[in-house]
Amino acid sequence: ELTALRARAEASDIRFMVTGFLADAELERRARLAAVPVAAHRHVSASGSIGSWISAGRRPLVAASRYVDEMARLRPGTMTVYPEGGLAEAIRVALADPASTWLAPGAHAGPDLNDVAASYLGWWRGLR
Repeated sequence: ELTALRARAEASDIRFMVTGFLADAELERRARLAAVPVAAHRHVSASGSIGSWISAGRRPLVAASRYVDEMARLRPGTMTVYPEGGLAEAIRVALADPASTWLAPGAHAGPDLNDVAASYLGWWRGLR
């Protein structure tokens, strides 16, 4: 598959690179350099890819699924969800508006320490 993908990219005059494993700092550096962040997986294992993009300050394009829809509701502004068959158009839109590929100020990727503390307080109060 990799050989076929590389050949297709070359035939389309698209720059293509496979890095293999990257240490955390290098992964974040490269995530911040990408023109368009994409997590095209259609299953829950995409959560790590999505989280890596978000932790690098990016707003990735993600394929619609029940999991992604739930995450988008819980963390508005942290990803751009595209429908089945819509990746090419989503990339065109992102390239036309590069700012849309970065997290907006105030985007909440949580849960953070405050979210966890509030959950515990609610739980403890419910024990009374």
